[in-house]
Amino acid sequence: MPEQRARTYHRNRVASTFSDEIGRCSKVSCRPRIAESYVTDVVLAPGGKSARVFVAVHGSEAEEESTLEA
Repeated sequence: MPEQRARTYHRNRVASTFSDEIGRCSKVSCRPRIAESYVTDVVLAPGGKSARVFVAVHGSEAEEESTLEA
């Protein structure tokens, strides 16, 4: 049982780190292509080799598209 708790804890820490780093990159950037945005959720794949990142963007649809491209 402790192995499962450790694995879950590790996955949560990795997801949290992804969220923090992606959020920091979007705030530090002074590029005009990136509108005000924040990470709402990070979901890791079962193997941990990929992740799906959900982002909320404040602005118009054009700003949303350019932010997600960037």
